[in-house]
Amino acid sequence: MSLKNINLLLIEDNPADAHLFEVAIREADAGCAVAVARNGEAAIASLTGSARQDARLPELIVLDLNLPGKSGFEVLEDLKRNPRLRRIPVIIFSSSSHAGDVRRAYELQASCYIRKPADWESLVDLMRAIKGFWCSFAVLPDELATFNAAAYR
Repeated sequence: MSLKNINLLLIEDNPADAHLFEVAIREADAGCAVAVARNGEAAIASLTGSARQDARLPELIVLDLNLPGKSGFEVLEDLKRNPRLRRIPVIIFSSSSHAGDVRRAYELQASCYIRKPADWESLVDLMRAIKGFWCSFAVLPDELATFNAAAYR
């Protein structure tokens, strides 16, 4: 199994959830550089801004659905409409288990839908699973150029 480092963009408005995600990914030694966008507008602006044309995009996006302003569904729609961004895999990471939310996420071409774990051990296990799949087995588009995590802070 070949482990590669990937650049991940977490779009999450809750600072505590974002912090737990980052700590869990480090605990799992997942090999991901994590940038955090606190809302959908900031994420889309950072990904599409004129300074981004030569910048490397994240290889994976983890997206919460319940965001202030532009919802996670709207962010997903924007991502999949944009020819430069549509190839980036998007994991929906939500506390919602509503069947309509799951269905809509897949209709909008989410790569997968994961319900946020309720406890620490499950979160770390999930980060290990992300590492196992996205950093070891998945083949990601190679046309994504230089990533700048500071652009999302």
